[in-house]
Amino acid sequence: MATEFRGRIIYVPGKNPKPDPLLHRGLLWRALQAGLVAHQPACAKTLTLENFKLAAWNRDYYGLEKDATPDFEAIESLLAGRYEEKQDRGDAKTWRIATQRLVRSVADRFPQLMRLLADPSIRDTLAETNRYFDQQDDAGRNIREVLKVPLRRWLAEERPVLIIGHSLGSVVTWDTLWELTHLEHIEGKVDLITMGSPLGLNFTQARLQGSDSSGASGYPHMIRQWHNLAAIGDLISLDPTLADDFAEMREFGLVESIEDHFQDIYTHYRDDNGLNPHRSYGYLIHPVMAAKIAAWWWQFK
Repeated sequence: MATEFRGRIIYVPGKNPKPDPLLHRGLLWRALQAGLVAHQPACAKTLTLENFKLAAWNRDYYGLEKDATPDFEAIESLLAGRYEEKQDRGDAKTWRIATQRLVRSVADRFPQLMRLLADPSIRDTLAETNRYFDQQDDAGRNIREVLKVPLRRWLAEERPVLIIGHSLGSVVTWDTLWELTHLEHIEGKVDLITMGSPLGLNFTQARLQGSDSSGASGYPHMIRQWHNLAAIGDLISLDPTLADDFAEMREFGLVESIEDHFQDIYTHYRDDNGLNPHRSYGYLIHPVMAAKIAAWWWQFK
């Protein structure tokens, strides 16, 4: 009889209200599992929903849940592979996308121009991010505690742990691991996959836990291997390369590797508003995601 895999994957969602946590977890798992079945079938046969957890912080933070019904058709189309590869590649590289990327990059470099240059979506993103950072002692702390509770237990049990942080969820993950390292002095290593992450932005880096520290104390010490996925056309991960931003972590021996995956990464989530390269379901079903999860799984199987 095969031994049950002891590892745990925990998904940390980004901003905005999410569906009921049980429903949300199921939808995320279906996307992840579909990618594994298609590209890493051996891993798909071993990993189960029991191995997959959700750090469901959004309901308490926003005080409401999102109706997932409008997303069902788009998710089912994605899972069934009903998308046009050529059209999605074209839509991810339109002049509109390129212009917005340039404007947002300039606004990140020159914060005083943010209100003048940024479009409503980026201003909304910045407002939500500021809300998180401005409440480090209250709401932000509560968000991080949602992730800390299972991490403390799993690390004590010496389980393999993989964290998947999407968008603002990657920031929450960073802050959580920094606090576990420097405030709680917890030992142990986790593996990390970030996707659609704003961690490359100057705006974000200036506000991270540890940003006012120097040397190794400015970084979490708990990340073993870090893979960062940035889809073409994703306007949240403006800087798709994190290995250069956090190179000191390797120099200090805090992390074995940081690898960026952004070349030819196209996601295919499309709803009534068109292609949305940033949506989590498109990342979770991607073959690169499946490959990185399987590589983690093989190390601990």
